[in-house]
Amino acid sequence: ILVNLTFADSHVRKQLSDPENDIQLVEALSYVLRISSFTHEEYEKRQILEVGDANGAYSPKDLLQALTEEDRRLGPFPNQSENEMPNVNHFATQIIDPSRQLYPETSRWCLSAIKNLSKLDKESMTGTNALIESGLIALILRFVSLGNASADHGQGSSLSSSSNNTPVPVDPFANSPSLWDSNSAQDAALYVLMNLSASPELNEHMQELGAVHVLASVADFSESEGEESTQTDLQRIKARIALAYLL
Repeated sequence: ILVNLTFADSHVRKQLSDPENDIQLVEALSYVLRISSFTHEEYEKRQILEVGDANGAYSPKDLLQALTEEDRRLGPFPNQSENEMPNVNHFATQIIDPSRQLYPETSRWCLSAIKNLSKLDKESMTGTNALIESGLIALILRFVSLGNASADHGQGSSLSSSSNNTPVPVDPFANSPSLWDSNSAQDAALYVLMNLSASPELNEHMQELGAVHVLASVADFSESEGEESTQTDLQRIKARIALAYLL
């Protein structure tokens, strides 16, 4: 239902994503996406996450703030400050593997709704600003970071390389763009990045997060000879569009 609502016209999206709105939909989606994207190991390291007290349930904004404070307590990435510049290999070593997520289907639906809310219109930047304030961009970049499927990447890749320039896989999960169909979490995440990159006001913010490195690895992705797919071409085009805006 929420995905369908966020797919409505720009006026409805503006109302749903307005930070002054009591609904706090962006914060709610951000909080649920964060939780559902945890691995079991990451979740177990955290203190019990309270969702309310004697006075009632906490608001989505309060829940997200509590999660952020817990991030600071635990330390580095994925809880790194969004003001810090990650190195080239940073996101490549933090790929989201659906088989290890707590609730992969939940995160997929959240990303679909966020994709709709991230659409820009001429009247309002409300949804985009709210998404930035929620601190989700670093996590969304992890969904489109590539694993050992990127064996043919060149210098612009987010993969590490050996001395003879042979890329070294950094994760056993091959997050290949050829598998990112229109209903996948990765496809929705790439759409979010493309939508956000269309705003000049956000370029510096996304560059500081290493978005150029991650998007370049998708744009330059190369499959084995004879295995090129239409799906791969589509994802490369979206990554190149995002890069065109960012650069």
